[in-house]
Amino acid sequence: MLLTIGQVLSPWGSGSPKEPLPTSTEQLSPEHNALPQPAHEAPLPPATINEDGDDLEDDIRRRDAKYYPETRQPSAQIDRMDAEQSQSSQESKAAVRRLEDELTKYKTHIKQQEIQLSDRDAVIRELQSNLAQIQDKHQKLEAIFVARQKYALQSMVANNGYIPKEDQSIRDELSNLTESIRSWAKKNCFISFADLEEVPKTEKDMVIHQLTGYCSQPDWNSTMREISIPQNKVPMVLLHALLAKDLFEQIFTDPFFAFPKIDGDHTTSTEGCFQRIYRIMIQADEQKAHTWRSLTLQNLSVTRHPNTETFLQNMTKQLVRGLVTRFLTSSARTLLRKVENPEAGDRRAQELQSLYDGAAQLALSLWTQRAFMTCRSLEELPPFTVSNPVMRAHRLHHLDEDDTRLDGKRILLCVQPAVLAFGSENAEHYNQHKIWSPAVVVVREK
Repeated sequence: MLLTIGQVLSPWGSGSPKEPLPTSTEQLSPEHNALPQPAHEAPLPPATINEDGDDLEDDIRRRDAKYYPETRQPSAQIDRMDAEQSQSSQESKAAVRRLEDELTKYKTHIKQQEIQLSDRDAVIRELQSNLAQIQDKHQKLEAIFVARQKYALQSMVANNGYIPKEDQSIRDELSNLTESIRSWAKKNCFISFADLEEVPKTEKDMVIHQLTGYCSQPDWNSTMREISIPQNKVPMVLLHALLAKDLFEQIFTDPFFAFPKIDGDHTTSTEGCFQRIYRIMIQADEQKAHTWRSLTLQNLSVTRHPNTETFLQNMTKQLVRGLVTRFLTSSARTLLRKVENPEAGDRRAQELQSLYDGAAQLALSLWTQRAFMTCRSLEELPPFTVSNPVMRAHRLHHLDEDDTRLDGKRILLCVQPAVLAFGSENAEHYNQHKIWSPAVVVVREK
């Protein structure tokens, strides 16, 4: 058996194979081997030796020592490769994590873009819907415009060139007139209520007396006790009421206001003659009477020569100059602030004349309509109701549209009358009315 081992190991030996040695250098007697051995001691195995008689383990150690460097080099390479593989694995994992993070970011970005696209699509759909509505509305308005244009042309042909005004246009013009009156009063009245303390009571009472039909109180003191607006605003409000009363009573209640006196007779005027004829015609045939009034004023408002004034334009200018002079010398002067010099007084008069002239031209244009115009002041107005379209509280009351705290209260002052129109442009339905301008009122809050 040992020979076999030696033969197997012979390639690592340095010499040729030797003869096998005996198992032991001395022979034991059979008697010695037959002696009983201690129970705890096992027989020792024979020593392992090679063919040269050397210990096999030493041979193996020598062999290992010889080939250790050769076996260590692959091990180092393996360790280096393991380290490189580990580093490469870590780098790969880091790269994977970075890619996963980037992928997450891309997914988030894509999700945000999808949301933005969805929102944009919603906006586009809404805009398309709005565009469709606008186009539909435009088509309807265009159809209305064409119909009204056709109606206007038909009316112009039927009425010898006359084109009636739209109700909304009339309302806008009257609203502008209201603002012009308020602005002039604000600019020219006393700034402070204390400025009126030096004015004699009789003069202040004349102010209230001039507002008869517009103010519910008989004198200055009783009016001041009842009025609830800030005191420093009282001069402006009263001056507005005085100016509005004069304008509307002189111009907007009489279609023939600009007609002159009959020559040589200062007691009778063409205005009075036309008014009497008009009233008689209304009793006979209301429709024909209003048509006659409209046509008469239309004919007197045109001229064949473009550079010349019409009859009514010339008469209106003369009337306006007289109305302005009379107003500035009336009790209204009690509320006017003092002017610094004559030039300032002239500018004030000129501004007032421009206001009167504009109001007169507006009134003439309204009197040429087939509708019949009337004004309603304090005596024709019921107790205040915020929902009543014929009146609105003065802005100094700070009353909202749905504020009913003043409902049922009596009206103290009509700052500006309501303007109502009866009938249509076809000279029909004179039992029906529409509101061209609501009354502006100061209400008793006490």
